Formats: sequence, structure tokens, C-alpha cells
Amino acid sequence: MKEFLKAVTGTTAILFFLFVVYSTLNYAQSSEHEWVPGDLVYVNHMCSNATVLQVTANLYQLATEESVKQAEDAWMYAVLNGLCVTSPENFLIKLETMIQHFPDLFGADGYHGELWSAYTVLPDGTPIKVYAGVIAKEFASKHINLNNYI
Repeated sequence: MKEFLKAVTGTTAILFFLFVVYSTLNYAQSSEHEWVPGDLVYVNHMCSNATVLQVTANLYQLATEESVKQAEDAWMYAVLNGLCVTSPENFLIKLETMIQHFPDLFGADGYHGELWSAYTVLPDGTPIKVYAGVIAKEFASKHINLNNYI
């Protein structure tokens, strides 16, 4: 997992360039208000499977003090055991398939999240499948509009 973390955190502008080039081959562009397959999104976490993200999102939906603590404990376990990685330097992913929708995340009306399978590219150009939680597009602070690059 250390090699995976090192490889993922070592991604640079080359990764962005590869995604832009790859994405120009896929004409599926995002709608104005929702994420769609092919969108490029910055996230601060990724996992090797969807289970941890499903468990933590379900706990966050309960929005109790105990459920939030359980979600944080589950997340810490996943990171410490190499199931997930997190970084303040965001990872760039290309969305593939929405797996699950989580309405009213954190108990906030209308604030929802989505669990996606996605791809990212290692510095050597190798694509890898990952899973990530993505906050609703209207709440996302940073996303890429490919119309500026095509």
C-alpha cells in the first residue's frame, strides 16, 4: 500500500494532461447539475473497494454523535490498513459508474453524496480502478469543465 500511496501522491501535471487527452475521446460531458460518467473530479480520498465508503456514508446519514464516531473509526481503520488513501493534495479521478446515492448526508436536507467507481492514472501511465465518495455537484468546490479544453 505504501507503494500505491507513493505512486498516487506522486501524480503531477502529466496525470492531468493524460486525463484531458483521454477524455477528449469520450464525448459524454456532464450536465449542468449532476455528475455523469466521464466527468473529471478532484477528491481527497480513494479506496480499493466500495465497502468502507458505503459503511461510512450510511453512518454519516444517521447523523448522531455515535454514528459519526463509528464512521470516523471505520475510516481510520481503512486508512491504517491500506484499504483507502487520503491526502490534502487532491487526487484527480475520472468517474465511471455511480454505485449508490446518499441523500441528506450528515443530516443536512438536500446535501447529498454519491459513491462512484472511477479511474485514476499512476505516474507511469497505468490506469487503476478506485472507489470514491463525491459530494453533489452543486456543493463541489472544484471540478473541471472539459468544454474549455475541447
